[in-house]
Amino acid sequence: MNPALLEEFCHLITVKTGLKIREQDRLALSKCIAKRVQALELSGAEAYYHLLQEALSQATQGWAKHPELQILAPAITTGESYFLRDRGQIEILEHHLLPELIRQKREACLNGRGLKPALKIWSAGCSTGEEVYTLATLVKKLLPDWQHWNVSILGTDLNPEAIERAKRGVYKRWSFRQTPPEFQKQYFREHADGWEIEPSLRKFVLFQPMNLLQSRSWSENPHLQDIDLILCRNVFIYFKHDAIATILKQFYAALNPDGYLITGHSELQGQDMGQFKLLLFPESVVYQRSLAAEPISTTSATTATTIAMPSNGTATPKKADRPTATVVRPLQTPIRKPVEPATSKTDHSVRIKTAFQANADPAEKPAEILEKVRQLLSQGRYTAALTTTEPLLEQNPNCSEVYYLRAQAYANQGDLAQAIAACEQSLRLNPDFLEPLYLLAQIAEEQQNPHQCKAILKKILYLDPTSIAAYIDLGTHYINEGESARAQKMFQSAWELLQPLPPERQVCYRGNVSVRSLQNHLKILLSNRSLLSISWKSKINKNIQ
Repeated sequence: MNPALLEEFCHLITVKTGLKIREQDRLALSKCIAKRVQALELSGAEAYYHLLQEALSQATQGWAKHPELQILAPAITTGESYFLRDRGQIEILEHHLLPELIRQKREACLNGRGLKPALKIWSAGCSTGEEVYTLATLVKKLLPDWQHWNVSILGTDLNPEAIERAKRGVYKRWSFRQTPPEFQKQYFREHADGWEIEPSLRKFVLFQPMNLLQSRSWSENPHLQDIDLILCRNVFIYFKHDAIATILKQFYAALNPDGYLITGHSELQGQDMGQFKLLLFPESVVYQRSLAAEPISTTSATTATTIAMPSNGTATPKKADRPTATVVRPLQTPIRKPVEPATSKTDHSVRIKTAFQANADPAEKPAEILEKVRQLLSQGRYTAALTTTEPLLEQNPNCSEVYYLRAQAYANQGDLAQAIAACEQSLRLNPDFLEPLYLLAQIAEEQQNPHQCKAILKKILYLDPTSIAAYIDLGTHYINEGESARAQKMFQSAWELLQPLPPERQVCYRGNVSVRSLQNHLKILLSNRSLLSISWKSKINKNIQ
């Protein structure tokens, strides 16, 4: 398609819907337009443009219900989802937010405010429903007496096709790629087309197609009032700045007092979050509705924390010892902040020097300090890790390792822009340093930029042809794109690298996993998609037994 005309399509969709068309989605949009031109037997893309323009201008029930936009929706948004996505935020939900909401609801019921406790949750941008059903499993797990509650979990999405799939509740193995086997066995049952959600969990959920920018649909929908918890993760990446601000105001109005909002990491940079409290957990930021607009007084976490940080850049507290959240004052630009906010720039620099002088042994060598920083990262003490690296940067500004450790800290705090900058500085000092490249690939994946992620993974394999993790991740990208032959090649390379290793040896792939576990993972990936020849399947089955 003519690039200028495609740009006009993108502009029209953005103006009418608030959605921005990302560079990586333009090819899919162009192909979808070409199919519509053929299906409608139009003279060309220009004729379809005028048809779409007129249809959107005259739509009376909101553009999301217009049939043409329903067809275009899959091309301009990515429906990628899976169960237990972002384990750090799942940990916060399971061990902090949901238990607190349940406690409040029980207490209100005992005080006579309602015959039956109610819990209302909304997954805004739920795609094919994995997030909604994940929430349902958490609620059922935390509520043994769930039959005596009014539980409502609403899932909405722009894409009506995704909503229909969510209603069906049947999923392939790919949706379970980050879940333990017991999760699948406990909450799903085998189905001819995969795995079907357990019937009792359907009682909690409701799915509806929805455009977040249609304010009329909010006010007329009783399910969008008095909500206790809203999840809107990896949705704002599609919206312009002003559209995000509009939606945030609607979220605030829809939430109960002290209700919670969870978004994707760093999606709200530059937004005015003055009406929300910021609850800072090691894994993520949570926004809580605040009735008062004045700054919130700062408190600090009091519970000791032991945190194991896997290589995917998220921190997961051990169940026996979980941290409380830190409440920080509302910021104009959230995410980019220390856990203990300073009152001024001068105070911050003074505190850094004081903290280092108090905690560091003057006789410590740089290598010993770097090890201390690694320990702080493993404990989830990301601000302390950043503080400890400051003197090292002054003493040795050309140390690539320091910048990489700072990148890890920023990434775990959700400040992906700072993490990217620190990785790039680390690579400028040492272009062959693989760890910053892995982190950049994970950030690109988090930001749903598959093209950039693939480019980084290919660079890793150029520098290190023995990287098992890079082969598996690159093969996964090829599966998503329907490139079966390329995926087979990547997975076979990973398989061959694993063969000489002892089955119980630990290797690095999104954390430390055994060789045997990775072999099983590869077996599932390959066999489910018919990627292997018969000879290769025989070889895998023989070696895995």
